[in-house]
Amino acid sequence: EATENAIYKAAETIRGIVGADVIGQNVVVEDGDITEYRVNVKVAFVVGGGVDED
Repeated sequence: EATENAIYKAAETIRGIVGADVIGQNVVVEDGDITEYRVNVKVAFVVGGGVDED
């Protein structure tokens, strides 16, 4: 789910996303419970798709 969320967030400003590599993942633990999942993702996109200028 964290990876999916990262792609959706990136897609808000980057057009032409064609793939992604998960570089790393970790969790935040508080009082013995996992409270956050985190991922480090490299996003691949077609040059010319570019960044939205809105």
